[in-house]
Amino acid sequence: MAAALSVIIGASSCGNRKADAAAEKEEEQIPAIGFRFSHLEVDSTSLRSGETFSTLMSRLGLGAQDSYRLTTLCDTVLDLRKLKAGNQVR
Repeated sequence: MAAALSVIIGASSCGNRKADAAAEKEEEQIPAIGFRFSHLEVDSTSLRSGETFSTLMSRLGLGAQDSYRLTTLCDTVLDLRKLKAGNQVR
């Protein structure tokens, strides 16, 4: 009887391990956007007079190549040339 009980307990806990492993695997998956919003820190600044998006990115520490790539990726969504002094950027 004790052996049958231990088999039942073992079988039921085995299912829990599978569920735990599935939950861990689900947590490890990276979203399509490449990061989790829970890890996102939002900062904001304003565009200065005479400043372009590229110079703003440079001021914030982004390199010229990365700034160009970001500008290229945004062009289908947002016309960065329309940014004006005083516009807040997040």
